[in-house]
Amino acid sequence: MMSIKKSKKIMADYNTELLLDYIEGAKFHSQSSVFSIAKLAFIDYLASYFLALDEPVIKQFAQVYQQSEKHNNAIGTSYHFSNEEVALFYGFSTHYLDIDDAHPNVQGHPSAVIFSALLAISNTDHSWQEFFESYIIGLEVEGCLGKLVNPSLKIQGWHATSILGNIGAAVAIGHLKQLNRTDLARLISLAATQSMGMSFQFGSDIKPLHAGLAARSAVLSYELVSKTQITTNMTPFREDGGWLQTLNASKNEFKAAFASFLSPGEIIQPGLWFKRFPFCSAAMTGYDAAEQLWQRGIRFNKLKLIEIHFSPNQDQALRFKKPKTGIEGKFSIEYILWQVLSFGKIKNELFSSEDVSKQFITDLPKIKRYYDLPKQAQTSRSVKLSVLTDNDESISVNVAVPKGAPENPLSIEEIIDKLNGQPLQQILINIQNSIKFDQPMAITTN
Repeated sequence: MMSIKKSKKIMADYNTELLLDYIEGAKFHSQSSVFSIAKLAFIDYLASYFLALDEPVIKQFAQVYQQSEKHNNAIGTSYHFSNEEVALFYGFSTHYLDIDDAHPNVQGHPSAVIFSALLAISNTDHSWQEFFESYIIGLEVEGCLGKLVNPSLKIQGWHATSILGNIGAAVAIGHLKQLNRTDLARLISLAATQSMGMSFQFGSDIKPLHAGLAARSAVLSYELVSKTQITTNMTPFREDGGWLQTLNASKNEFKAAFASFLSPGEIIQPGLWFKRFPFCSAAMTGYDAAEQLWQRGIRFNKLKLIEIHFSPNQDQALRFKKPKTGIEGKFSIEYILWQVLSFGKIKNELFSSEDVSKQFITDLPKIKRYYDLPKQAQTSRSVKLSVLTDNDESISVNVAVPKGAPENPLSIEEIIDKLNGQPLQQILINIQNSIKFDQPMAITTN
């Protein structure tokens, strides 16, 4: 494990100093477990990234921003970018299809941002263990901050993936580059002031772009701190007028949020959720409930009514009750339930269509949302799905732990199979087999 020498206090506020203490004093518990999950997260990250490379907007981005071969070569492509732009490309691509992992305390997608930033500035001077340590610590800080700002952050209309992601990514970079305390504080402060992204962009290409912008801001922050004497305010997490107050966070609970730092770690508890399908993770339990009904012979055209039951505010990310486009359908429990109960599966092409199916529009009045389940912890996503058949038979299914949740995880083989025989699947297998924790970082694609 990398050891960052503790340095003297820098006269920051109490909360910022406390955060720096935790980062500098980071110690891992259950190392084999946390590193195994971190590797799984990285393979899932790459699978999500590879799946998006043929998307027209991703290709257009690459053509606009690619540079000469002396710059960073984006994995699995012929494109070359600057450090900042490759971070943006990685983050945008990885989150583009919304099939990348999610985290309950973050209430967003941490890996799309943290790994994108780390890949942009890492090299063979770093070992895989150092790379994954840095990811784990970045995720830890991001998850702890998430406990302070969620669920109010989402309710207010912010996109947690970018609001929290650039800070988590900056922490990860600082750890990988072993910055001293002063420079680490400068880096975190500079990243924090760039927190951005609003949820009104859900259902458009700008939502995944948020992940890329957050990764780029972390890399830009590092470039400025490491190459210039730029000054920053060293009290970003002060209780009066700082980042916490700006985002209406529980500022008096800062110490409590970090009390279990890396014990066992946000990567284990509550853990990461890995997706099988390209839609919002808030719909995973609803999907599994619909899948169970399909397996019991329930078909949409034989139903009078479908009711999906949530806890209050549980469906904040599922913002489209009447989606108009396929991409809006990724954030519509109605569209997802309709697909599963009509076809027995998700049809990815329905998420990329310009307009939703006419049959869906006809069927939509049958689907209703209710908010009558008890309040849940933000780490829980239990739902109840009830249907009334044409024969007036009532059937209900409750799902608390969907496939892909930490208690019901995807295997590494299932994650690799997301690529479903595409040429890049073998590259992903080669990378997975080449990762040795004590060896220098090298992305082996052949």
